[in-house]
Parts: sequence; C-alpha cells; structure tokens
Amino acid sequence: MIKIAGAVLVMLGATFIGFSKSRSLREYSQTLTELAAALRLISAELEFKLSPLGTAFFHVSEGIGGHTADFFKSCGRRLAIEPANFSEIWKEELKVAGFDEKIKEIMEELSDVLGRYTVEEQSAALGYAEKRLLYMYTEFEKKRADTGKIYMTLGISVGAVAVIMLI
Repeated sequence: MIKIAGAVLVMLGATFIGFSKSRSLREYSQTLTELAAALRLISAELEFKLSPLGTAFFHVSEGIGGHTADFFKSCGRRLAIEPANFSEIWKEELKVAGFDEKIKEIMEELSDVLGRYTVEEQSAALGYAEKRLLYMYTEFEKKRADTGKIYMTLGISVGAVAVIMLI
C-alpha cells in the first residue's frame, strides 16, 4: 500500500514539473506580447496625448498585467519623485523586473532615447523595440508549441517510469 501511494506521489510530482515548465513557457510568451503592447500604448500616449513619460507609464500599467505592469508602475512612481534621472531609474527597474536578458537588452536601449529626444524620435525608438519584441515572440511561439508538449510528455513519462521502477 505504501509503495502504491509513493508511486502515485512520484507520478504526480513528475507530471506537475512537466506542466509547470510548460506554463512558464506560456508566461514568457505572454510577457513578450504585454511588453510589445505596452510600448505601442506609450508611443500613442506620447504622440497623441502628449503625456509626460511618468503619466504614460501609469496609464499603461493600468491596462496590462504581470511583470510588465509592475515595471511601468514602478518607473512611473519613481519618475514622479525624481524626473531628472529617467535613464538611471529605467535601468534600475529593469534589473529587478524579472525579465530575461534578451528582453532587458532591448528595453535598456530605450533608456538612452526616452525623455531626451523629440516625440517622433521617441516614438520611432518605441516602435523599433516593439518590432524586436514581436519578432522574438514569433520565433519563440514556433518553438513553444513543440517544447511545451515535450515538457508535458516528459513529465508524465518520467513519472510513469519511476512508478514502474518502484513497483
């Protein structure tokens, strides 16, 4: 009886690991689309509403979720306190935002443009970063569908093999 209970727990644990890895791939994909949408919204705020960056960040953070919303909300909050240090604030917030290195690299390039150039130039930089994120998303999605299935299958298979070995 204890063997069977142990086998079931091993099977469930391995399956859970496979499914959680698959879920993390979906979350990464979602982060890429959220960031691309956020950059598009910031560009629109700057161009059409002529909003200051901090205000644009607050508006964007209300319309999206996850790490992306937290990142822009935190940047907006800090910009309200010390607006002269945008580049420094942006880079510091990127470090703690939970984005991977490729995303950080794309986003960090914006620190040299936002708040320093004309609205058109800022909008062009935001558009370029958005396109790079969308390209990453497209490439990632090609791999994610297969990889996610592999992780789920491996989790179940490893669990089944462990159960067979235990029994």
